[in-house]
Amino acid sequence: MGKAGAADLEIFPADVVAEIHRSTGGVPRLINALCARLLATCRDLQIDAASTGMVTQLADDLMLTGFDDSRSSRLHKAAHW
Repeated sequence: MGKAGAADLEIFPADVVAEIHRSTGGVPRLINALCARLLATCRDLQIDAASTGMVTQLADDLMLTGFDDSRSSRLHKAAHW
């Protein structure tokens, strides 16, 4: 982000990072998918930082919420996007 000129900008505040982790179960592939959508949404809305509400909405759109099941089941679901 620093090379792009946003060194002092916190696009993903700590509470947003925590919500990203909760929504994705910490699975890197899911984190990447969700963060890509978050960045695109911030760009489209011309805002500087994501919010937990955005994470929740986009996680719902990607069907990521409610992951209390096993990691292998989450990965199986993610493979069918």
